Amino acid sequence: MEASPPRPSAFWPAFWMGVLLILAKAAHWSWPPPTYVGLRDYATDLVVSSHADLLFAAVVGLIFGAALRLAASRPRLSRWIHAILVGFGVIAVIYAVASVQIFAFLRSPLTYPLLYLAGDMRSMSSSIGSFVTPALVAAFLGAPLGYLALLRATRAASLFRAWPSRIAGLVVIAGWVLFARWTIDGPWGDRDDHLIARSPHFEILASYVDLLAGGRTVDFDEAFTALELRDFEAPPPRALAPPAFLTKGARPKNVLLI
Repeated sequence: MEASPPRPSAFWPAFWMGVLLILAKAAHWSWPPPTYVGLRDYATDLVVSSHADLLFAAVVGLIFGAALRLAASRPRLSRWIHAILVGFGVIAVIYAVASVQIFAFLRSPLTYPLLYLAGDMRSMSSSIGSFVTPALVAAFLGAPLGYLALLRATRAASLFRAWPSRIAGLVVIAGWVLFARWTIDGPWGDRDDHLIARSPHFEILASYVDLLAGGRTVDFDEAFTALELRDFEAPPPRALAPPAFLTKGARPKNVLLI
């Protein structure tokens, strides 16, 4: 008798999504020196910077897990929900790779207002092209392919289906997030790169939700007056007198230009 295929589950798509989002944040940090202090600081930075990504993946898993449970009696719908989750995971992994370079340039996660201020894609194409490197292209291709390969390798595994395992997973996530929030409230939160602790996925989605909910972006609908535009006009050309040492034969004084 042929075994029936495993029931679609949201665990592994969300699990591997979280792992790859954490690895994307790890790319922000230099490899630590092999000392206790170096490894401790590296682990702290990684936990703090990735806690929102871990929470994002967990929430996505819970939402799709609830949807799959509701559709358990409808196999076709369950397969569609699972396919949407996998597609969402692929997009999330690709965006995580892009967010590494975005944060390195903006020092902030990307949001709709920032896209609005940047203009259309034609205006952004020259800036984007300067950041495309062979390593980045390899990451764009390798990350989603690796995500799909991991899903294929673990789709039949039954890990975390027992309640003790699920509780242990929730405890790990809660401890991860609580430690990160406690660390951010201390000196870590005063760093110039503290915005790395935010989830780029949540920030971009939240900015679009805020826009759809009636939020406004900064715009300039009023035309500038001619008097205001005069501040940006080039000064009229004028003849410059030659330096005194060229006309009087004197040597120039020593000048230090910084």
